[in-house]
Amino acid sequence: MSHVPSPSLSPATTSESTTGLVVGSFAGTNTQLQQFVQQTWQDAYQGKVNFPLWSADYFDWQFSTATGPDRRLCAQQDGELTAVLMGTPSRFRFESQSLEGAHYSWLSVAASHRGRGLASQLDAARQIHEQTHHGQAIVSFRFTGSRHSLAERPDKRPHQRSPKFQRSIGLWARPLSGSGLRRWNTSRGEGLFAWAGTPFTRSLRFSSTSDNLRPFDPLDLGQCLNIVTARNDQFAFTIDWDETLLQHQLHGSPVARTLVWERHGTVTGFLNYHILPFCGRTIAPVAVIDMMEIDQLSRREQSEFLRRSLAQMKEQGAIVALKLSSKDVPLDALLLNGFTPRRRDSHLVVQTVGCPAQAAAQTASPVPIRIPVGKPIRILWR
Repeated sequence: MSHVPSPSLSPATTSESTTGLVVGSFAGTNTQLQQFVQQTWQDAYQGKVNFPLWSADYFDWQFSTATGPDRRLCAQQDGELTAVLMGTPSRFRFESQSLEGAHYSWLSVAASHRGRGLASQLDAARQIHEQTHHGQAIVSFRFTGSRHSLAERPDKRPHQRSPKFQRSIGLWARPLSGSGLRRWNTSRGEGLFAWAGTPFTRSLRFSSTSDNLRPFDPLDLGQCLNIVTARNDQFAFTIDWDETLLQHQLHGSPVARTLVWERHGTVTGFLNYHILPFCGRTIAPVAVIDMMEIDQLSRREQSEFLRRSLAQMKEQGAIVALKLSSKDVPLDALLLNGFTPRRRDSHLVVQTVGCPAQAAAQTASPVPIRIPVGKPIRILWR
């Protein structure tokens, strides 16, 4: 188990007992967080499900934005890290309202401290933290697609289910290396299916000399933002991107990789992704597509853009590309270019938090937003 310095705590985000347990803000390094999260997830899931091994560079990227307070929360017992829950600042758009808030993920509780209510304490600290800093919305996912998952699950009785569970959601997967997938996947059946289907997908070749495809340049930011904001009204719930948030997503770290499609000197589409090691039966690189803005491209351009982007991911070692299934991308573009839908094995959770007066009393009563069923959304997978 990792040892970290004592956290920096404030009265609004602190709880303490005679056992030496303290819940508050984390004051250590992202490398310490990465080591703790990786060890905790490997202890719980290795050999059972496929899961990402979040890198320290990835955490450096996620937590490097200058907007908003530090949302790295933790629990420590006698100076030893026992649990973490972390968020990244964001702004969300719902029914023409812009809501300040954060996307939370990476909940990790050491095996030695499970069953002691640490997840609930961190959740309470998160709500108070958002109230204190005038956050209005909390977005997160719950992975429930395996009996091994330790995530909170919705009640199976619809009338008893918490409304914070907005909808079940899954991923699109595009195999890039059939043999790599077969060796890697913890489900031998899925691995064999991916391997058998690889010859029927389009061959991938990446041409860096394409007249249309090129890497993102910081000067492209304004045009990319125009592409994103022009589609806001299409979504029942979306990130309310501005220049600061989008620059951080597209070009805020070497981990973030962005390709643009340019027509007659104007950017008409872009694709943003990152590559992370995922642990299955082996450890292999997986490409995660965060943003795919291709609506302004013709069908031929969409296919060429996707094929060349996927080829670059393959050249960088990725064995599969994943994309959140949220109806934000033309369905035919995905199907025609080798993407297949995986089962909906997670739940999207969206909550709103109370007013700052509740924070002063150290109470929190989140009231979930109700996203219309079946409507497209546009958020990030974390």
